[in-house]
Amino acid sequence: VVSTQNLSWMGFFKAPMSHDFDDADIVIVGAGTDFGTLSETGNMRHAPQYLRHESRKFIPVHAEWEMAPFEQARIIDIGDIDLFGLNYGQQLDHIARYLKKAAENDALFLMFGGEHSVAHAAYEAIQIIIDRHFDSTPVGGIIFDGHADLLNESGMGDITDEKRENANFLCKAMADGVLDPDRFTCIGIREQAGGALSGWGMARELGIPVVSPRMVAEKGAAYWRDFIAERVGDGPCVIECDLDGLDPVMSGGGVSTRDGFGLSWREYQTISRAVYGKNLISANIVEYAPATDPTGIMAANVSHLAFEYLCMLTATKVRLNGGVHKQTRWKNNLSTSAGYVPSAC
Repeated sequence: VVSTQNLSWMGFFKAPMSHDFDDADIVIVGAGTDFGTLSETGNMRHAPQYLRHESRKFIPVHAEWEMAPFEQARIIDIGDIDLFGLNYGQQLDHIARYLKKAAENDALFLMFGGEHSVAHAAYEAIQIIIDRHFDSTPVGGIIFDGHADLLNESGMGDITDEKRENANFLCKAMADGVLDPDRFTCIGIREQAGGALSGWGMARELGIPVVSPRMVAEKGAAYWRDFIAERVGDGPCVIECDLDGLDPVMSGGGVSTRDGFGLSWREYQTISRAVYGKNLISANIVEYAPATDPTGIMAANVSHLAFEYLCMLTATKVRLNGGVHKQTRWKNNLSTSAGYVPSAC
């Protein structure tokens, strides 16, 4: 661990860097698009690089769950998808091409933003996965967020031709039949104006529970974990992890939007485990802002939470592989990496 944590050719959690989708079970993706944020534009596009570096610092074994993902599934990190110019819609389409290629090769994926509009790209790929493995059953799941992100599809149409933005991906996924509102829950939504104006009315129309941090504090994270586990059921599910659902005290500053009275890291972890043992097929973590995380504390917590998501994705993929374990293969090693200088010549 100590001798390899800074090697540039290692990906997230020390995954091999590769564009070989043919034999991948899980693909990790950096998608730094940040044009859709209300703040921190130009900052979050660097988030995947910072998080990738931080994630190399711990041993990729989950002792509590007795899991070693790289021993159980073939995992690759394809690196960061370039921003592809200054056209917002083209960036989302560009990300979608990579995710769909992963799904067409029967891989699940873990994505790091950027801001939350990258989820638009994810649902195009999710459709491929559910068509292949789940009889086209729409996904359920969780969104952690300070805002419901359930605005309608009008998007940015009054100022641009682009209809996709960072608060309407859920409604678009539901309209496209990819996401099932009956199996979905919003967690961490604030009761102040910003949260209430981000789609609570739509949530009520669709029957989606909107759970505020106050409600989590009153009933406990374990209660909502069990509530979501029952609601998700046995069908396919996703995690939308927007870090601005955190309380600013917990984030230490490294997040795009800092709204007060949010969730704790422990509540994120506990509630996320609602889908442990379920059919998690996709997860993303968005809105990390490295320039406002000078100590790296936020990056450390994000990386550890993301590793739990990787473990849950691995468990799903092993089931889809019929219980067969497929060990990750590293084509690079210390002797073949041009970027590694040995201790002795």
